Amino acid sequence: MHFNDYMVPLAKAVDVVVDKLPPDAKDNEIFSTAVKLSGDPDLIKPFEGYVLKARIQDGVGVILLCSPDGKEGIIEDVTCTSRPDSYRPTGSPCTYQLDIQKVCSAP
Repeated sequence: MHFNDYMVPLAKAVDVVVDKLPPDAKDNEIFSTAVKLSGDPDLIKPFEGYVLKARIQDGVGVILLCSPDGKEGIIEDVTCTSRPDSYRPTGSPCTYQLDIQKVCSAP
């Protein structure tokens, strides 16, 4: 499955809701608001069975897709960019690793 085909619309939807939620919002609160405001009930359906996390950092949404057992990170995406930002090598931990300010300030 090509998750990036589904990650792009999800990241756009999360980006829209970041300024509508408290800065400490995370995971289900972010995704449920993104689904509701996007009007697309299937927005997170491609990720069912996987661990999907989200948080707001420095006013930017960050999405982390992990393996079904929650042990390995697969993709980390910062919503200030147009494509998924980090594809993790096999065995990477399911933790946030990107430097948000660096990613968002890159040309």
